Amino acid sequence: MKFKRGLSPIVATALLIVLVFVLAMIIFIWARSFIGEQIEKFGEPVDRACDRVNFEVDFFDDGSSYDQGEFVNLGDVPIYNFEIKKISGGNSETESFSILDDGGFILDAGSSKTGSFDFGGDISDPEEIIIYPRILGGVKGKKTSQAYTCLDKGIRKQL
Repeated sequence: MKFKRGLSPIVATALLIVLVFVLAMIIFIWARSFIGEQIEKFGEPVDRACDRVNFEVDFFDDGSSYDQGEFVNLGDVPIYNFEIKKISGGNSETESFSILDDGGFILDAGSSKTGSFDFGGDISDPEEIIIYPRILGGVKGKKTSQAYTCLDKGIRKQL
């Protein structure tokens, strides 16, 4: 019993410092997942650019499995594409819809385009649809672009 020795205070202190450092790194990595990348449009947060989005949509049936829609951009922000949420009963599904032209997918400010889309998928005959505009913004601090859905600018259409 006389020759048993404990841990030296220096080693114990070093182990405590390493333990605190490891725990701090784990908490930092966990908390970082809650903070998303900041997307900007025109040098401001992209949600402010969503306030300037204004568009109209008119649908008409062309007699096939595809329906036609005319999309008019009344705002001053180009719309990258649209997200269409189809609702039938208590079910819903969302899909991306792009208006394809020679220059890409963008619906420029003040322009209109007609595009066709298929109401296929799990909900082939929806009762209601909601069209959300998606705008393209740059990721702050990077040279990449990312689409952002303006959820507060959705247009509901009863079918």
